[in-house]
Amino acid sequence: MKKLAKFGEPDASRICQSFSVTLLAYDEAMTRGEKAEQLLEVLRYMDQFGAYLSEEQFSDMITRAVVACGFDDELDAWHALISILEPGKFVDVQASLGARAEEELLD
Repeated sequence: MKKLAKFGEPDASRICQSFSVTLLAYDEAMTRGEKAEQLLEVLRYMDQFGAYLSEEQFSDMITRAVVACGFDDELDAWHALISILEPGKFVDVQASLGARAEEELLD
């Protein structure tokens, strides 16, 4: 965040535009695990800049990310994410996804 502050705080439109470019990297041939990895990367990005977005924008971006990464819905994405976050071990989901993203996926 300190680097961003140097150039001014990002606005929601620039965040959404950058987010859309990130989603273009999705490939239909990806395995379920690869899709989950891609979604996890997007959610971490969103968590970093989520403070600059309204609840509506954040929710819309979560939904778009889930669909763009090839999942049927948020629940399908949630199951895939859980399977890649250190299988067999207790995982701090909030630390991995960000509290706001976790809440949105579980709504």
